[in-house]
Amino acid sequence: MYRSAAPSYIGWSIFSTQHCCLLLGIAAVVCFCQDANTVGESATAQDESRTAKILNIIGLVCGIILLFIVSLCHHGLTMIHVNHLIVTDSISLYSH
Repeated sequence: MYRSAAPSYIGWSIFSTQHCCLLLGIAAVVCFCQDANTVGESATAQDESRTAKILNIIGLVCGIILLFIVSLCHHGLTMIHVNHLIVTDSISLYSH
């Protein structure tokens, strides 16, 4: 009986490493590099594939959350700066 090779998710793993979460992406790449597909261990290959998929999903979610937090912080700092400029300008208008 022939079983199809387990998906490697290498593209997704590289994307996660570069753009989302470095550590989880590297862990997913390591799961791919063990490559049980080539030695014919389909059960091991399926487990490693599942682990790589889970790590990639967690890395993507962490990356999205981190991007959201950074965006909120940047927006908040920008608003504080703009409010400071408005207050400073209005004080200088009244002092003349």
